[in-house]
Amino acid sequence: MPTKHLNNRHPGVKTDPHMEKLMQQFEKKISRIRILMEIGNALNSTLELEKLFELIVKYTTGELKSSRGSLMILEGGFLTVKAARGMSKELMGRVRLPLGKFVSGWVAEHGQPLLIEDITRDKRFKSKKAKRRYTSNSCLSVPIIHKGEVLGVLNCNDKTGGGLFTEDDLEFMKMLATQAAVAIANTRLVDNIRELADHDGLTGLFNHRYFIDCLSREIERVDRYKNKSISLVMIDIDLFKNINDTYGHQAGNKVLKKLADKLVELTRKTDVICRYGGEEFMIILPAISSSKALIYTERIRETVKKMRVKINSKTVSIAVSAGIADYPAGCSDSKKLISCADQAMYQAKNAGRNCVRVHGADR
Repeated sequence: MPTKHLNNRHPGVKTDPHMEKLMQQFEKKISRIRILMEIGNALNSTLELEKLFELIVKYTTGELKSSRGSLMILEGGFLTVKAARGMSKELMGRVRLPLGKFVSGWVAEHGQPLLIEDITRDKRFKSKKAKRRYTSNSCLSVPIIHKGEVLGVLNCNDKTGGGLFTEDDLEFMKMLATQAAVAIANTRLVDNIRELADHDGLTGLFNHRYFIDCLSREIERVDRYKNKSISLVMIDIDLFKNINDTYGHQAGNKVLKKLADKLVELTRKTDVICRYGGEEFMIILPAISSSKALIYTERIRETVKKMRVKINSKTVSIAVSAGIADYPAGCSDSKKLISCADQAMYQAKNAGRNCVRVHGADR
């Protein structure tokens, strides 16, 4: 209960200053516990890492009345900025701080929080350039730790009005960092599960389930905008059974992986490459007609023809046959599009293998 309410109830009664101070501290702690509960609910409401990082910085800088703050994640021995307040996107992208360097690097390396009243007198800030980044001298830096592993660092600088951060601020930020660590770990776990669910274990490409979902989404996009097309390429390794029968399934797996890597190398970032099943691959080409897809696929076929895969002491060459179909020309839905690409691929097989055919074309 606020002290002023007590005074209103008992006019003329003097309040003990010590008691009043204790009440104010108590009310502040209760308020921060409530805020931490709200923050916890907010952090657990999203499973998108980028949004999660932004929420953490927003709540931290907001509650601590800080005009500058950042969340840095440890990746390959370096801290990179994932979300920030008071920092441009361009600068965020350039920051790559090694362990041990400056306050954030020290905190990440030692796994210990730091409350610094005056950075100009701290030995970790020897560089004048580093000092000029701040408008006040007080700063907070807290490690984000989950199960003993440092995930990153949460920073606050430039308290509004040039004030100093306090031990209470540090305790609040440590509790928030604990919540952030759990939220980040849970989000990463969900991302890993999604990754495993969507990808083929051998080749690392998207799997059959993801392909079906993705193709449906791309067709919906074409239907929405009306002026786009989509091409689908089905690729099959010629005489793959002979490779398995002659050299064994491990050799066959090696060929599949090598081809998958080559397909990734030869395609655009917007293209979607999937292992459809066995030795069959699908490539979804957004906004490309079948005529352009033919040029694209011929380049793939020619490149694969020159590939050599070393199996034990022998070198094996491979070839592929491919079929192309496009939507909406000649195909009414995703099932029809897959069927047309499959028919075109078998036309290529029947034409002697190591060639490409377009569904509905004369050749």
